[in-house]
Amino acid sequence: MNRENTYPRQVAQALLMLVLLLIVIGLTSRSAGIEEPDRDAGDMALGQRIIDEMRAGEDYYSAANHVLRMHGSYASRPFVNFRLPVLATVSSLFPDNFIPQLMLLVLSIAVLAAWTHEIIRRAGLALGLLGGGFLLFGVANATTPGAFLSHDLWAGLLIALSLWYSPRNWKASVACGLAALSIREHAVIFVLVMAVLAWLQGHRREAVAWTAGIAISALYIMHHADLASQYVKPDDPARSWMTLGGWAFVVSTGRWTLLTMFAPSSVSAILTPVALLGLAAYPGRIGERMVATVLSYVVVFMFIGTPDYWYWGQIYAPLLAVGLACSVPALRNLLRCAFMKSPILV
Repeated sequence: MNRENTYPRQVAQALLMLVLLLIVIGLTSRSAGIEEPDRDAGDMALGQRIIDEMRAGEDYYSAANHVLRMHGSYASRPFVNFRLPVLATVSSLFPDNFIPQLMLLVLSIAVLAAWTHEIIRRAGLALGLLGGGFLLFGVANATTPGAFLSHDLWAGLLIALSLWYSPRNWKASVACGLAALSIREHAVIFVLVMAVLAWLQGHRREAVAWTAGIAISALYIMHHADLASQYVKPDDPARSWMTLGGWAFVVSTGRWTLLTMFAPSSVSAILTPVALLGLAAYPGRIGERMVATVLSYVVVFMFIGTPDYWYWGQIYAPLLAVGLACSVPALRNLLRCAFMKSPILV
């Protein structure tokens, strides 16, 4: 992408073999032939009931406790089963869902415009429009009634915007990242990655800001845990996120892109490794941060997350869309390095 990426032949061949291996594992894994249950739809319905009760005068924790107990399939232990209250609290300030839905749509359009422009600037009009096409899923999903109830969708869009800001305005980048963390605790992985890379890349003030944000967020989450625990009884049903879903679960989370959302899961098994390759080829500081973020989530999701939590993939879906667009020149260059003498520009 406006630079020459060369690899020794053996390295290029090894990378191609790794991509092919991940595709084969994804296609032959247990999840390749089944459809994941739509847990996200149930969680969103739950969130709507909580907001309705808050609009009627209940506080967040009383409303969440009441709604969770009304639906026996939802555990109340540990405290993370009580979602962070920011999204519900802000949404309940409005008499209906129009303004929260509009806010999500505006955010989606901002991410679409920012990243389409970024890819056009880096790789040209054709790949920019291709990336914009993939990112259109974010806008299309935001128009779905009730989409604003998805914590992971908000966090994923804010993370994408934070990364776009990172080489331009680190203060705006930190603000977007911490906003994502205030909505969804999963965003702590992204915030930690940004803090570490900011320090390693020599951006000390930014690193300190990220670290301070982590400390403040930790206090916020501890306070949330304390308030939620007041409503939890020792004999309440519990559910753990800890499992060994491996690459199969990662592939299922990769379905939150335009090409894979409504396609068979085998399509995600093919495109997820290809998208990771595209991200790895993205140049500059922003590329390093993107690939480190997505790979960190991939590693965590191999150990944490049950099959019905496949919608967690919304947290990095916009980045996978960028990776898919960039995978075209990345694959072309890798093939040239692996089998021909001279590389081409990517």
